[in-house]
This record gives sequence, structure tokens and C-alpha cells, in this order.
Amino acid sequence: MAKKPDKPDAGAMQKVIDELREQLAAATAGTAVAQLEAEKAALKADRDQVMTDLADVSAKLEASIAERTKLAEALEDARIEFRNLQNSGVRAVAPAEPAPVLAITGPAIEVRTKPGRQQTRYRAGRAFGPQPVPIALADLAEGDLDKLMGDPELVVTTHKPSQEA
Repeated sequence: MAKKPDKPDAGAMQKVIDELREQLAAATAGTAVAQLEAEKAALKADRDQVMTDLADVSAKLEASIAERTKLAEALEDARIEFRNLQNSGVRAVAPAEPAPVLAITGPAIEVRTKPGRQQTRYRAGRAFGPQPVPIALADLAEGDLDKLMGDPELVVTTHKPSQEA
């Protein structure tokens, strides 16, 4: 008669299954720990980069604040100097001298500064003050008339030959 194979012992089988589960859990835990260590190292590297960037931005901000402070001080010094000049009666810019009277034939304009303006206004290669300056249109370069007409500090009118001396 043939011998029947021995039935596996259920207890022994359960013991093998439990050992395999423990080995699997240990292997999985080792992999998880390695992944966590890698993530931790990456986060440290990211943190170090953020700290470096923050230090760079802070240094630039401090330099900008220092430059702004210098500019503010220079502006305040200029304001004080300007007030002192105003209080002393010194004029910042000498008034424009009246232009010599010229006989103009043909179309012309007269240009002067707005009433109340004390400083000379320079535009289109010429200086203007409170006295009208006659200019023949033929003497203007291309674009000069537009510059004169577009300047809010100047008054441009048509020159009337009857005003000439």
C-alpha cells in the first residue's frame, strides 16, 4: 500500500505565514524609511536654497533702502538750498533778454512764456521769456512748430507785421 502524504500541520503553516508577513513588513518598512530619508534630504536642500534666496533678497532690499535714503537726503538738501536761494533774492535763472527787432516778411509767429513764468524756456533751439519773440515760419526746422505749439509753458500767436517797428 502506498503511503499517504503527510498532511501539512496547520500550526506550522500558520507559523511560516506569520514569518513571511514579518519579513514583508520589515522590507516594506525599510523601503518607507529610505523614501522618507530621501524626501527629508530633498526638503533640507530646498530649505537651504530658500534661505540663500532670502539672504540675497534681504541684501538687495537693504542696499535699495540705503540708496533711497541717500536720494531722499540729497533731495532734502536741494530743497533747503533752493529755499535759501529764494529767501536771499537770488534768481535761479536769469530772465531772457528781449530779442532784437527784426523785419520779418512772410508768415510768422510770436512766442513767449506764459504770464507769471520767471524762468527762461528753451525750445526748438531758442530761448523764450515774457517778451514775444517773432519767428518766420521759413526759419523753423521741420517739427519745430509742433514743439512750440505743444509746449504748455509757451504762448504761440500769429505774428502781425503791423506790430513791427
